Parts: sequence; C-alpha cells; structure tokens
Amino acid sequence: MKKILTVPIAFSIILAGCNNVASDKFAVKKQGENEGEMVNYINEETKISNTVSIADYHVPTDLTNLEERAEFIVNVRAIQDLGDDVVNGETLGSRKEVEVLKGYKNSLKKGDKIVIVEPAFVKDNEYYSVESYLKMDDGKDYTLFLQKGDDENEYGVVSLAYGKYSKNEKKFNGKLSSFSLLKEAEPYNFISDHTDEIELYEHIEDEVNNKYN
Repeated sequence: MKKILTVPIAFSIILAGCNNVASDKFAVKKQGENEGEMVNYINEETKISNTVSIADYHVPTDLTNLEERAEFIVNVRAIQDLGDDVVNGETLGSRKEVEVLKGYKNSLKKGDKIVIVEPAFVKDNEYYSVESYLKMDDGKDYTLFLQKGDDENEYGVVSLAYGKYSKNEKKFNGKLSSFSLLKEAEPYNFISDHTDEIELYEHIEDEVNNKYN
C-alpha cells in the first residue's frame, strides 16, 4: 500500500512527459502565443499513455480516516477544464472548474465555483495520469474530499482517487494502460490492478453514498 502524499497541488510523483495540449470535448484558453484563443483539451479519441506514473500518498483506512484528512468535503458538478497545472515550468496535473452543490465541512457553500487540481493531464493527445487517476467528466456530480491549494480558490483531492466519488460507475481491476483510448475507461471511476484496493474503495464509496448523497 502507498503511504503519504504530503502536498495536494505540487504532487510528489515520478512522471515522464509534461506540458500543454489539444482535443475537442473541453475547450480551454490557449496560453502563450495567441493567448485567449480557444483550443480543445481532451476528447473520447484521446489516447492513453503507456507511461506509468506513481505517487507516495496516504491510503485511507475508512471514511472516518478520509474525513479527518480532508479540510473540505463537498458535492460538486464538474464544469470545464482550464488547462494544465504548471509548477516551476513542470506540468503536474490539470485544472478543473467545478460548482459546489453542497458543502459539508468548512466554508465552501452552494454556488461557489472553485478550481480542482487533478493529477492527470493531456500532452500531444495522450492522457497521462498518476496512479491511474481518472479526471472528472463535465456535467457529472461528485463527492470530493479536498485540501486547500497554494493559490486562492484552488484545491487538491485528498488521497488521489480515494478522495473522489460518483454514483453508478464501475471499477476496473487492471491497469489504465490496458485501454487504448480514454473513452474506453469512461464507465469507470476507479482503476487498480490490486483487488484489495478496489475492495477498500468500494467500502468507502458505500459509506460516502450513504452519508453525503
């Protein structure tokens, strides 16, 4: 099992490949030359990279443990991608705008729009992900366990995929690289090639759905 992810935004990861991107499901503003021009970030034809990206992070034992580590607990609706999260010139993830539907812990409240830094991004039409994390889909609702990020109005998900839940989605026992295209992974909200990790996620998911939905 993994141990600890100490920083929610500047993830401590082993990651090959970084930077900006394109696609057609979510439009984001281009950075640099022709800044402000709308370009696409990700779509169903986005390929899944064979790069294996790992992190040292905290795996919760149960819902109570997850709640204790989270500064904020919210139900949200994903709105749109805002491009890459770049720290000191290195792409460490991507930024997703969400709308808060209900806040359960601390100051976030219904109607707030916040930015979630997710540990996945697209480069050259390939999807790179830390620990098989799957980005939130626009228009879908999620329960998130969050920590405050370094920038104002920016938050990171606690414990990677263990801090993100949605209803009626499947788990996949295997590797993300088993899929060729991102659309093939769309039915799933958690991917692991360890059965015990899937069982733990499903156990916490049941507790989350009973308490927060």
